Amino acid sequence: MTGKPARAARKIQIHVERIPLLKLEFAPGGVRRCWPRHIYNGLVNPSFDVVGVGLNATDTLLVVPRFPAYAGKVPFEEEIVSPGGQVASAMAACARLGLRAKYIGAVGDDERGRIQMASLIEAGAPKGEMRILVRRYVEALMEQTEGRIPDVVMLGCTHYPLVADLFADALPHGLKILSQPDLVSRSLTAYLAHHPEIDAARAPATTQFLTTGDPQRTSILGSQFFGRPVSFEATAPTEADLPALVRI
Repeated sequence: MTGKPARAARKIQIHVERIPLLKLEFAPGGVRRCWPRHIYNGLVNPSFDVVGVGLNATDTLLVVPRFPAYAGKVPFEEEIVSPGGQVASAMAACARLGLRAKYIGAVGDDERGRIQMASLIEAGAPKGEMRILVRRYVEALMEQTEGRIPDVVMLGCTHYPLVADLFADALPHGLKILSQPDLVSRSLTAYLAHHPEIDAARAPATTQFLTTGDPQRTSILGSQFFGRPVSFEATAPTEADLPALVRI
């Protein structure tokens, strides 16, 4: 008996972001899927309860003292930029309800994108997810330098120190990085050294955390920055406090 010669197996791999996502083997017996181990484990034992794919956005809210009359105008008292978006807001709500939520979307490198990234850091997004976002953000910034490597980088946003290690990995090796907490602490140390009249040793040292915002929310964020649980108390600066605040 004669027949057609057997065909050799042909393999095709599908990559996303240089990560092998799926491998197909075309053999005489048919097509067989060969999942990489990390993909297979993710499908069998997912690390999430819900995944959202879609839009994130920033909303500009204008606070007005009253609803304007028909076809009329009224001056606004405050402008608030609020991060969110249909899918991103839904995933944030799921996370706050206790679900293991994941979000798939794109964030820009403009001012609104920086607001979105800060909101993700503030929400406690895992560093594994933040790593890709920070890398893309740094790549976009480096493109603006037209190949010139800067001498120093300043992490201007108050949230960025929480992911400073991710910026260090994404930036060119050996680049000097300045961070606000380090600069502020060094400046305060220098200020106290030049003003010995402020002698904290006269009374037992105590630490008190005060905020003019929401104490519960600020305590959660403050604990992230300090690396240990801290508790903030609500306060409002009085007229008597203002001169001292201005001097410092």
